[in-house]
Amino acid sequence: IANGGKLVKGIDRYNPENLTTLEHYVKTQAKENAYGLETNLAILKLYQFNPAFFQTTQSLPRSC
Repeated sequence: IANGGKLVKGIDRYNPENLTTLEHYVKTQAKENAYGLETNLAILKLYQFNPAFFQTTQSLPRSC
């Protein structure tokens, strides 16, 4: 998870090449019941700037 936090600092924050790593970080947040505001905001901004990268098929683990 630490890698996701590092990517949202500085110029890499809005680099679309990091989107896969950041999306993985979001899945990890869901699994571990954690929350990373800066990472989530960076992903939303990347989707806003690059709508073609938005994946509607991403699945998150179900809560019991």
